[in-house]
Amino acid sequence: MKMNDSAYGKYGDWKGWTERGFGQCDSSTARYFVAELLSAGLWPLPGRRLLELGFGNGEFAHWSTEQGALYCGIEKLDELVSAGHAAGYRVFSSESDLEDHLGASSLDGIVAFDVFEHLDVNQLHQTLGELNTYLRPGGLIVGRVPSGDSPFARAIQYGDITHKSVLGSSAIHQVAARCGLEVLQVREPAFPIGRQGLMPLLRRGAVKVARAVAFPVLRSIFLGNSRAVLTPNMVFVLRKPD
Repeated sequence: MKMNDSAYGKYGDWKGWTERGFGQCDSSTARYFVAELLSAGLWPLPGRRLLELGFGNGEFAHWSTEQGALYCGIEKLDELVSAGHAAGYRVFSSESDLEDHLGASSLDGIVAFDVFEHLDVNQLHQTLGELNTYLRPGGLIVGRVPSGDSPFARAIQYGDITHKSVLGSSAIHQVAARCGLEVLQVREPAFPIGRQGLMPLLRRGAVKVARAVAFPVLRSIFLGNSRAVLTPNMVFVLRKPD
């Protein structure tokens, strides 16, 4: 898990993480987490042992702990590790060895929102292979990355100089097979609509309708791939075999 890279200088400032308190999770993000983990089959959370890769400013750490998960997280940026410790979470640096903190087959799930694109191919294989040893049989990895299938992902993929790989749906199957993991899902991210104001509700409803109409046409005519994930981001769920 060790990844030294000078490109991460001032990264937290650029992301705006230093401008708000650690562990704040708004209602919209909380709804997204519920929908995503429910869709992935990693729900309910009470008592589940979870590891988060790249916990950032602690949104998922706070939310999952509130839901009763037994949370731990790793992060590259020292200032965020310090903030996580200060907030009382079990967190540690990605420059440390996981075996110093976790036991084999000790985790029910691993989540990584916007993390795997920061690894090159060799690092990705190494990381997933290592994570596999810490999952219990039947344990899940839930990852979100810019969709390598989608022409609409360029602003996300190329908007961060620390991104090192582009992962499409076929590549997920290729990497998973090499690491001894089963692919359960490769799909669009969850997109919850309910419990919002009128304007956000109308906007998100319009987005869902536009995608439902346009994406099948784009897949068929331009890509020849009925399973391509055309949203800017893509979610995949991997499973450790029993």
